[in-house]
Amino acid sequence: MKAYRFSLHTVLRIRGLEERLARERLVVASRAVHQAEDTHRAREVVLAQLVAPPGVVTMNELHWVADQAARQAERILSSRQALIDAALARDEARRAWYAARQRASVLERLQAQGLARWKEEVQRKMGLELDDLTNARHGYVGASQ
Repeated sequence: MKAYRFSLHTVLRIRGLEERLARERLVVASRAVHQAEDTHRAREVVLAQLVAPPGVVTMNELHWVADQAARQAERILSSRQALIDAALARDEARRAWYAARQRASVLERLQAQGLARWKEEVQRKMGLELDDLTNARHGYVGASQ
């Protein structure tokens, strides 16, 4: 198996893009849940407002109201299922975003640790160079004195 070598910056950028896409999918899924909730509520309101006409009514009018109620009940059942499906899709999108966020955060920590090690190494080398310059300027006093 061939070993590939990628820079941390490149992989971090890709993970960041994956996390952003997952977050956008979560936002879209959340919006779908809100729309499904609104649709479901509106259909329940329509069913609740459906009543028989006042006064003397014919059998045809009663059958019409019953048919309307049956259709509205079916629409409510379908909107409830759509709401459940949207909620499941949102939960899946949330899990995908969380996993992508964790993968990106691991690489961000590695990059921060690498940057800290690099700064520490640079400061150590600068200290050694300053020591060498100071010794060269004042002359090295060896053990021969």
